[in-house]
Amino acid sequence: MKSIISKLCLLLLIVSCSQDDDSANTDEPVETKRYPKIVEILTPNTSGELTPMLKYTYGFNADKKLTSVEAEGFFGYENIYFTYGSNGMPKEIEVQNNQTTETFEFYYVENTLLGFSTNVQDYDIDYNSSNNTYTFIKNGFEDSFTINNMNDVRRYYSIAPTGSDTLMEMTFDTSKKGVFYNVDIPLNFFTALVSDASTLLFTSHVPLTEIHSDGSALDYQNEYDSDGFITESNVMFGQDETITRFAYQEL
Repeated sequence: MKSIISKLCLLLLIVSCSQDDDSANTDEPVETKRYPKIVEILTPNTSGELTPMLKYTYGFNADKKLTSVEAEGFFGYENIYFTYGSNGMPKEIEVQNNQTTETFEFYYVENTLLGFSTNVQDYDIDYNSSNNTYTFIKNGFEDSFTINNMNDVRRYYSIAPTGSDTLMEMTFDTSKKGVFYNVDIPLNFFTALVSDASTLLFTSHVPLTEIHSDGSALDYQNEYDSDGFITESNVMFGQDETITRFAYQEL
């Protein structure tokens, strides 16, 4: 699987309202919100010491829209760049890695995603509005992603060309805030369309607490700051501890 802390400040936008020649201007500051800056994954080395394995850096534009996810780690690097359409949803996503650069273009009816294409192939998406599930076939795999009302993938089901299947179901703590709490798109779903790095489902709008798959479960032990944002997540893979640390920027 190719996976993928200082605060930045922007000038407050000033909204001027003039009723007539004698009216005074009123300053209305735009609310500052917290957005992801860096997510870092640490795993034990041969001596048992936790060392960085993966690092994700996130970029935003002046409209507070996510424009880039830049990943580096044991596999090299993978950078994902977002361009948006008039509906506010991703219009193009460019993926750069050690081997290739590929551009994906997305097609909608209103805000419903109905397909995407690369320079070599088109992909149709079957959307089930009753359960907010998107299904498509890519590289011989039939993948289904079910999105919850917080824009996180809550269920992933995949059927391989051989007929074997994979089912993952996610549980979240809706009383707390995930690293993507203020990001306005279902990020893991869109990265699923372009990159295997999308399996990092713990980078979510509300914090992930469990992943159930094939009769087993991964339990995430999370730490939060005083505002309820996740700062660290701990999970055991067999006997190995993996820690994910989340850093933020204010925009």
